[in-house]
Amino acid sequence: MAQFDFNEKFRNRTEKLSLQVINWYGNLDPQDEETQLLGQQLIHSITATAVGFRAACRARSHAERLQKLGPVIEHSDQTLFWLDLFRQVKPGEHKTLDLIYAEALEILKVMSTHRRNLKTS
Repeated sequence: MAQFDFNEKFRNRTEKLSLQVINWYGNLDPQDEETQLLGQQLIHSITATAVGFRAACRARSHAERLQKLGPVIEHSDQTLFWLDLFRQVKPGEHKTLDLIYAEALEILKVMSTHRRNLKTS
């Protein structure tokens, strides 16, 4: 896959996942303190993943792209952490959370592999 196509595909996927999380969170009870705390952290981590990848796509050099992918991977992993906690706190939300989790995990795997491949090239 050409670099441009890869960038477009994952910019769209990270943005779409961010919107899915925001919409899902918007349907939860806003009065529940656990939901508020976990939701804010989850939204921060997933949107930081999307923003970080956008920044990596605009990197001016190979080294800068590598450097910018580090936080993308870190925020992707944090997203999985917050989703794991949500699964424990909101067991009735498993169906939706499983779909979100699967996409977040796939993004983490691809970003990690992409960074590793860039290091060796």
